[in-house]
Amino acid sequence: MRSRYTAYHQQRVDYLVNTTHPDQQPFLNRHEIQQWAQQTDWVGLEIIHCLFGQPTHPYGEVEFIAHYQLKSSHQSNQLHENSTFSLIDQKWYYIDPHTAPLIKVKKLTRNDICLCGSGKKYKKCCMRN
Repeated sequence: MRSRYTAYHQQRVDYLVNTTHPDQQPFLNRHEIQQWAQQTDWVGLEIIHCLFGQPTHPYGEVEFIAHYQLKSSHQSNQLHENSTFSLIDQKWYYIDPHTAPLIKVKKLTRNDICLCGSGKKYKKCCMRN
């Protein structure tokens, strides 16, 4: 998540596209991503919650708040999102919430093994947090 935040700050559109799930990349609009990055001053990132799995559970979630200002108005704003990532060939890919229906993601349920790697059921581990 931090690397994608930095890529927005540095206007690295190729990195943002390449770290988006491969099934979603053809649907991304590079021009819109570039415009958003250019008109935005990114001023801070807060990671609220982070849960990443093991190779047997190749999904992760990051809840974050990105603080920014639009250059046109200098008004402070924030983007609060709970992002989903997918592990493919030892590399994490962002699953764009706007195109997420294109990808089937198994949601973690109470009785699944927790993604943190503890070996406990989710309900007895990180679900409590």
